[in-house]
Amino acid sequence: MLICTLLSFAVLAGFIALSTFLNRDIPGSYSAFSACWADWAPLHNLNVWSIFTAVAAMLMIPPMIEAGADNPVQFLGFFAPLYLIIVSLTPEWDIDKNQHRVHVAGAVTCAVLALLWLVLIRGHWWVVCACLVAGIAAGSWTKTLPGCRVFWGEMVLFLSVYISLLIG
Repeated sequence: MLICTLLSFAVLAGFIALSTFLNRDIPGSYSAFSACWADWAPLHNLNVWSIFTAVAAMLMIPPMIEAGADNPVQFLGFFAPLYLIIVSLTPEWDIDKNQHRVHVAGAVTCAVLALLWLVLIRGHWWVVCACLVAGIAAGSWTKTLPGCRVFWGEMVLFLSVYISLLIG
């Protein structure tokens, strides 16, 4: 499961780094990269953002389920990444009203389930707190925190899940 975790992290972190470099700015949310990729590398109905996000989420499912073995709420490890996949299937969320509803519902559900997974299954509330401090520091250092709170919140949760998986 370590390989799935590392591959997922490499896919997501590499994609975020590349997208930030190409965009030359930090967006308001991780999903805002979808509009950038729609312009840079258009694909019919999906885009590069969708593919990388879905692959990273699919690779997270096995380690998150395994980490919750013998726990009555083990299903959180399946549904949190599943909702990230749902989010990835709505790349035109910013222009399509129907996709926007699905996208926002999926993103909020993913965040809540990931946070519950971190606290209830892993017991790593302190990882979330440490990542939150790091996220606030990074947002303050880059002077993007006021306009990019959603982006930094997403990065805090992504990082918290990966750290939780890696420390066991």
